[in-house]
Amino acid sequence: MMKKFIGKLLTVILTGAVVLTGCGQKAQNTALKNNASSGQNQTQKNTATYPMTIKDDAGRTVVLQKKPEKIIALGSLMNALYDAGGKSIARCDSSSSDPLPEGTENLPTVGKSYNINMEKLISLQPDLVISQVGIHDKYTSVLETNKIPVIVLQMKTYDDIIQKFKLLGDLCGTSEKVNELIGNMKQKTDDVVSKLPPSPKKVLILYVTSQDVSVKLDNSIAGNVSQVLKLKNIASGTKPEKMG
Repeated sequence: MMKKFIGKLLTVILTGAVVLTGCGQKAQNTALKNNASSGQNQTQKNTATYPMTIKDDAGRTVVLQKKPEKIIALGSLMNALYDAGGKSIARCDSSSSDPLPEGTENLPTVGKSYNINMEKLISLQPDLVISQVGIHDKYTSVLETNKIPVIVLQMKTYDDIIQKFKLLGDLCGTSEKVNELIGNMKQKTDDVVSKLPPSPKKVLILYVTSQDVSVKLDNSIAGNVSQVLKLKNIASGTKPEKMG
């Protein structure tokens, strides 16, 4: 079954479709998760060639001379790596909202996702670190100084998920599995979208906390979901006062 990392965005898409089209779509969520995990035991073909040049989401160009064998994926990106068929040699401390992939409980830890123990991480001598935009930016220069390749990724939208899974499939030599996974994701999403009302609905997306109320724009996860569902976000085009 797909881990929570992928499921969060797609579950929101499917939940929104249920609201718009009625309870008849309820089974789509389960079908998506079951189908996205198919094909895991098939023989994988690695179509990637090395040296591999990657343009990451921090605007950096990273050249990998050979296929990485000792990857450390930080934070929730570890779940994405395992969903793509890869493995990490270490993990961040887990939380109830972001559980560990199955079988990784005994891996060495490198601290909390927001407070990485760089001394421990460097001592493990990874040949690639996968970090997240905005969360691990401060560690990039330290890794570069220690000649440890690092790619900085963002998986914020549906398109981000598709693109980054293709990259992870290339890195891990699991492109065939990832392509099937992506195909199932797209098929189930298209099936739901095809059943939506023909006339677009207008929405205002509010994010409420105990201290603040904000409107979500198109560059947010919720804003992207509204685009996938062909909803018109009435805040679209508004200049943000802060990120997201």
